[in-house]
Parts: sequence; structure tokens; C-alpha cells
Amino acid sequence: MTWTDEMRGQFAAYVPGHTEGEIRAHFLDAWGVGLTESQIGNAKHALGVRSGTHGGRFEPGHEPANKGRTWDEFMPPESQERSRATQFRRGQMPHNGHQPLGSERVSKDGYVEVKVAARKRDPRSAHDNWVPKHRLAWEQVNGRPVPDGSIVVFADHDRENFAPENLVLMTRSEHAVVCHEHIEYHDRETCETAVVLARLMHKTYAATCHERICAACGATFRPEQPNQRRCRACIDAGRTAPRKRTTTHRGDEQA
Repeated sequence: MTWTDEMRGQFAAYVPGHTEGEIRAHFLDAWGVGLTESQIGNAKHALGVRSGTHGGRFEPGHEPANKGRTWDEFMPPESQERSRATQFRRGQMPHNGHQPLGSERVSKDGYVEVKVAARKRDPRSAHDNWVPKHRLAWEQVNGRPVPDGSIVVFADHDRENFAPENLVLMTRSEHAVVCHEHIEYHDRETCETAVVLARLMHKTYAATCHERICAACGATFRPEQPNQRRCRACIDAGRTAPRKRTTTHRGDEQA
């Protein structure tokens, strides 16, 4: 569509205080053109005008027309009956929303979860009454909650095998090493061996990352990688280590 100067002027004059539906209807009556939502938005941006109607939504501070009024004052009897037929009654529970304690479900990740009484363990979570069944089973056997920073894994990778000998505790850092290094396990013995290897690799890694002098700025820093030669500040700033100057003997110079 090609906009004329007259169309632009009329559009800019009409837009303030009107919704997109009203703008579309007005433009269709005046010019026989049905503007799309994107065309209206692009034209507003190009002409620097705004509706001021929040995209057809109620403006902040808007007072509803039925505020403080009863149904009988603004709703016909037949509409009231239809509305009451779909209302929840006091104390009514939705047929698909209430599950008793002890109910089980399968999460999107394939873990079985059990509904328990709400436990305010994580202040960031308002709904923590669904817990993984394998975590709950480990806590019941060991008589204590799973320590912070730790997880319970299935030794045989079967997420429906909740036998105590199949549930192994490991820290998240140990689990990260096991996954990163692709340390395989298939039962409790090999799983516990994988944890020991992860701990050893973690200690070896920490030992190689001792404090050293930055090759770029000369500051003392603790590296994040065993072969890291520059501190984090120099890496982020793009500072490189100075090149070593090589000397040549006079006899090696060419005439």
C-alpha cells in the first residue's frame, strides 16, 4: 500500500485517544483500506504518534463501569443464571486439581514424585509439597534430609527402582565431574567407584590450580584452568603476555 500525504495527516490526527479497532474502522471508511495490526504499529512509529489507550487495554486507574453495582443493576436474569452455573461453590474442589497426600505423579523429566505435607525447605518455593520419590526414599532409610548441594542418583539408571542399595548420594560437583568425564556406572559398586574417581579428579584439578603470577600484568592470581597464564582481569580486558625478545649474535648477522 502507498501512503499519501493526506492519508498520513489524517492518520496522525485521528490516532490519539483511539484504539486499533477504531483506527482500522475509520481508515476503512475513509479510504477503503483495511490496515493490519503491523501496518498500524509501523505507521504510528513512523509518524511519531501514540493512541494512549495501552493497546485497547484499560488504562492505569481506570474505574470499571460496574464497580459497586450488583448483578441485578447491570446483568439480565438469563445472563446471571449462566454465570452462576459455571461458578465454584464455597469449599468446592476442582475435579482435576486436588490430589490427596501420598499421591504420585511423573514429572516431565521422568522422575516419580510424591505429594507430602508442605515442607518450607526452600524459601524461594511456595509449593514444595511434591518431592522426588527416590529422594524421599533415601531420607526415610538414612533418617536425615539430603544435604544441601547433594543429590541422589539411581545406580542402575532405572528411575523406578527405589531399593535402598540402588540409591547413591553424591554432591553436585561430583556429579558434574562424573557427567563431564563420562565415567560410566551400572550398579552401586561402580557408582560409588565413580564418586571416588570424581573426588580424586577434583582434588587433582584443585592442586594444579595453585596461585601463580599473571604473565600479562604480574599480579598474583588463582587460575580457573590448570594451564591458565593470565588473570581473569587481563583475559576480560584482552591483555596479552609480552613476547620474549630474542637476541642474535653478531656473527649470525648477514652482511
